[in-house]
Parts: sequence; C-alpha cells; structure tokens
Amino acid sequence: MKNEILAVKIQNAVKKDGKDYYEATRGNWRANKTRAQKVEYVAGILDKEVVCVYKPVTWETIVENGKNRQRFNGVEVNQDTFNRIKGMEQDIVNGFGIGAAISYKTI
Repeated sequence: MKNEILAVKIQNAVKKDGKDYYEATRGNWRANKTRAQKVEYVAGILDKEVVCVYKPVTWETIVENGKNRQRFNGVEVNQDTFNRIKGMEQDIVNGFGIGAAISYKTI
C-alpha cells in the first residue's frame, strides 16, 4: 500500500514565530484541498532535516489573506514510522522546488 507524505518547511514558524513543531507543521498551507485529504503523513522539515511526523486526523480549510489554506489536526506517529520517513530524508528534501514551502512524496 502506498502512502502519500506532505513535507512542509517549518523553519520560519519555529525560528521566527516561536511555534512548537506541531503548530508549525499543522498549517496553514497553500495546498490542494482534495490532495491534502489523501495525505497519510505530514513531515516537518527544519534546516533540511525531518524533525517531526504527524498523522492527520482531520483537515480544515481556512482563509488567510484572502486565500484558502489547509490545516490539519493530528497525532504524532510512532517511532518506527518516524524512523522509516526519516530514512528517506534526502529524497524528501530533494523534492522541494525552488522557494517551495511544501512537497509531496509517495512511499
């Protein structure tokens, strides 16, 4: 079974805004609503490193600066799942386009 991961860069939210990993990772992301709801895991990327992984339970659309954005409520994954995703760290990080804050990866 294939799982889709949404990887999100969280350095600004953590370093500039002082958010914890969960709040930084959960959103608000300019992501396709339909695709976001199919995501199995969301990985927080800080300084090109997977630092946290969550399993979304629900997604919600919010409006921020006149644009729809996606945000999830979720739970932290177990250590085995974290380690599996962490093991693909370089591949996940390489999936980001120039200036992109989010990236999708199928595992």
